[in-house]
Amino acid sequence: MLPTKSNTADQGCSPVSSNCVIWQGPDLLCINLCNGDTISSVVFKLAQELCDLQTQLNLTSLDLKCLVDSCIACPEPEKTLSAVLGLLINKVCDIEDLLTAPGSSGNPYAEPVLTLPSCMQYTNAQGQTVTNLLHSNYTLTMATKVCQLNSSITNHTAQITNHETRIGL
Repeated sequence: MLPTKSNTADQGCSPVSSNCVIWQGPDLLCINLCNGDTISSVVFKLAQELCDLQTQLNLTSLDLKCLVDSCIACPEPEKTLSAVLGLLINKVCDIEDLLTAPGSSGNPYAEPVLTLPSCMQYTNAQGQTVTNLLHSNYTLTMATKVCQLNSSITNHTAQITNHETRIGL
């Protein structure tokens, strides 16, 4: 089938329909393109993939308010993949800068030290009285103490029940 019009006929080219030209490249399973397909099919499949990709990468409805500073007079940032990735990178860098600002130890998080109540203070293996613990150790110490108290309460309850039974007889 020959095309009815050709923009190359006056340049010595023979007009040939794209339905008559065959793809001789490799099979591309990701877009269902096979050796032997017509060039018309190849161009259609590639164009369809391009349109699908444009739809998937459409960022027009993306809400960027948490990535940009609250500025009423500032225009909304461009919603392209490159611009959004740039905003994300800048926000991460800003957060890192805040965490490692002068005056901080360079460590992004310093675990707080908590004071133990006097009834929880103890003497460690070196013979020193422990009055403060890092938050994680403090929490573990408190959880251990709660478990010990729970165990004591369970034992006392069992003993009281046993006494009540014996007294009631």
